Amino acid sequence: MLWCIKTGKANKMTMRLHSNITPDWNIDDYKSLSFKRDTVKGQTTVQEYFRVGHKPGQMTMLNYFEPNPMPSSVDYVKTFFSDLVNVTAAINVFEPGHYLPLHRDNYRKYQSVAKDILKDRGIDAIYRYVVMLEDSVPGQMMHIGSTIHHSWTAGEVFGWAGDELHTFYNMSLKDRYAIQITGIQP
Repeated sequence: MLWCIKTGKANKMTMRLHSNITPDWNIDDYKSLSFKRDTVKGQTTVQEYFRVGHKPGQMTMLNYFEPNPMPSSVDYVKTFFSDLVNVTAAINVFEPGHYLPLHRDNYRKYQSVAKDILKDRGIDAIYRYVVMLEDSVPGQMMHIGSTIHHSWTAGEVFGWAGDELHTFYNMSLKDRYAIQITGIQP
């Protein structure tokens, strides 16, 4: 079951939350992936954060993207997003003390791959979901729109459409693992 919160703007949703996916994965399958360190790209926001004293080494996350081989449970998770087309997955890890600045996704790589499907629709047709692979621990937070989320359980899904403002913080003592799902609402 999907539900969403309207912003008051025509057809614009601030957040979509999918009912929990029953966890059917082994977290160890995710811990052994060959992650690459990444940060928000192409935005002046990052430079503004540096200017006021944030440390570049902390505003990073670890990513692992398709078409790299994924744990088999990623296919299981994707079945819950059958209302989307051109679905792709990535694995995101936030290490303790790491976070991203508040930002809006620009989907540049995704748009280049899905240009035939998107045509003239723009990024508002792109939906992004984050599936939590483990229960949260105190200090792990996610900020989407004007709402801060914490205390999630494994399998809980959070998401947004288009360029919704969001960020992730890990001020805990434990890595935070999630599957990021991106797709287009037909």
